[in-house]
Amino acid sequence: MVSSVASVEPPPLAVDVFGGQLDLAVRYVEWLTTAGVQRGLVGPREVERIWERHVLNCVGASAVIPPEASVIDVGSGAGLPGVVLAIARPDLDVTLIESMLRRTTFLSEVVADLGLSRVSVRRNRAEELRSTGLSADVVTARAVAPMDRLVGWAAPLLAEHGELVALKGSSAVDEVAGAMPALRRARLDEGRLIAVVPGTGDSGALQHGLVACEQGRWNLGPPTAAFVPGVDAILTGAQEISEEDRVALVLVFRRSAKSLSGQRSGGLG
Repeated sequence: MVSSVASVEPPPLAVDVFGGQLDLAVRYVEWLTTAGVQRGLVGPREVERIWERHVLNCVGASAVIPPEASVIDVGSGAGLPGVVLAIARPDLDVTLIESMLRRTTFLSEVVADLGLSRVSVRRNRAEELRSTGLSADVVTARAVAPMDRLVGWAAPLLAEHGELVALKGSSAVDEVAGAMPALRRARLDEGRLIAVVPGTGDSGALQHGLVACEQGRWNLGPPTAAFVPGVDAILTGAQEISEEDRVALVLVFRRSAKSLSGQRSGGLG
């Protein structure tokens, strides 16, 4: 139970994005800004910007996750982005992976209080799960590790044709450049850089209130692995949407068909 609730009003975009789930999102923010702060999971200075900097940033990933997907959130911490995704997208099955006891305790209490029946919490390091057979359509991560290290943890947990969805900052393209050997070993050779911005989208939008704009992509197969600006970027005349204008910057890397034999053998190489 949350005590001494800090009142942090949701911004208009949160009302639009969460819709009928807004009450749950507000309740989760109350957990973050009270028990989360008290237990050292959220910095006190983050309270005033909890919606914009953290919750809305995390919900940006929901704009690129397909319907009815299973999701593993690696290094979930206080539930960012895993709990946010479960609230915004009740069609998802979400597994929160966290190695620290005080964090898994917090997560279990939050999940129970919010009644998130399609969310489970596991106290493990990601690398410990390789031999368990646990896998998902999507593996998510935010502020866990540089891309090269994250790929090594996440790739063994991806199902066939699964996608790694990583919330990153302005150094995303540079991180991918440094992670190319790891991405090739994991056969995550179809990559996209997505800027998520506020907007109405169209009837096919995955998340109301958000629009996913492809800013570019990588094909890590021969002959080149260069970053190529996407169609959206060309049409808007802006290869990089400004940080002030976007909700989130997301890297999405997908296993290609040629990866299946390597995955069945349990290897990354």
